[in-house]
Amino acid sequence: MSFQFSQDQLDAVDNICDELVNSNPKSHAIAVLTGSAGTGKTTVVREIINKINTDSPLTTIELCATTHRAATVLGNIAGAPVTTGHALFKLRPSVTKYGKEALTNAGICEVPHGSVVIIDESSMIGNQFLKAIVDIVKERALKLLFVGDPFQLPPPTDVCSIFDGSLYTFKLTTVHRQSGGNPVLEKANEFREYMEGIRDIEPTLETDINSKGEGIHVLPHSDFVAKFVQKYIDYSAGAEVDVPLCTYTNESAINYNSMVRKAAYFLEDTIEPFYPGERLIVNSVVMHGDKTILSNNETVYIDEYTEGEWEGIPGYFVSLTGSYNEHARSNRKKVFSPKTKAAAEKVLKEEKAIAVKSKSKTGWQAYYKIKNSLADLRPPFAGTTHKAQG
Repeated sequence: MSFQFSQDQLDAVDNICDELVNSNPKSHAIAVLTGSAGTGKTTVVREIINKINTDSPLTTIELCATTHRAATVLGNIAGAPVTTGHALFKLRPSVTKYGKEALTNAGICEVPHGSVVIIDESSMIGNQFLKAIVDIVKERALKLLFVGDPFQLPPPTDVCSIFDGSLYTFKLTTVHRQSGGNPVLEKANEFREYMEGIRDIEPTLETDINSKGEGIHVLPHSDFVAKFVQKYIDYSAGAEVDVPLCTYTNESAINYNSMVRKAAYFLEDTIEPFYPGERLIVNSVVMHGDKTILSNNETVYIDEYTEGEWEGIPGYFVSLTGSYNEHARSNRKKVFSPKTKAAAEKVLKEEKAIAVKSKSKTGWQAYYKIKNSLADLRPPFAGTTHKAQG
């Protein structure tokens, strides 16, 4: 190992490898690697992979993450194939006859017996996912390493219990990334210490900029909005958005996106719902039956659209180009996008009432068939903090 590793990183690599690789080969094992931003979790993961490949070359290592975006980031860093946890364990969403969403097996998990499975961004893993994989982990004697930061946002509709201390956990504490006076990281660490009880006084936010222009800008709301809109006033369809805005709620993200889009296209006589070549972000998974057509957070580019109606919902049939889809065997896809959220919710409310009254799984399947087929395509200027996390 190189000398730049801190002692807690060295200890983490040795102890986690010992826990996973040297444990009983006929039994499963679980470890947790945690630490705040900048403590080098990814660096440690890379070194764990190198050490296992060197010391135990016959051991299979599988890499996965909680979302497609996180999987892409980890794949770029690790230089190895990375998939989502749902795909690796062959899980897919389903619905019970009472309308409760659940995870069910979509096939046989092909992870070899005794493999080391590293799951990144584990703060987004809920107990529902853990319950779905527990039998697979035990039957195949898998060695799991959960990697994440407990201070990141939890799953929106579930509880994450991975970091509650009940599992073998190694915590990194030495901050490496962004060290050297970046006020953003310093302030984040102050808030973390306050939440952990290390600090008694709650930190405050104020403008703090270093010599490189990095840091925290505190502005009146009107000034902030004006600067944000001005940044993209000359935006052209399809261009990259280098600094998207994070918001706490969906409504705020929608409002900011609408505001910037109107400013960017204000010279048009009529602002079209979509423009050829326009770059948009998929806000939620789009499914046709049990086939995933668009992934959450997928970047797509508009080809063309026609106005129409589907299942009583007014909207647009949109042809677009995105990531390669194994079901369609193409990166070109066609989806339906509602004209307004209210129009879609009206129909979904009616379908939900039918499902509740029928108390049948068929009724709920009809509801989710419509719900999961609707494409929520958003401009790339603003998104929620959950989306930013992955």
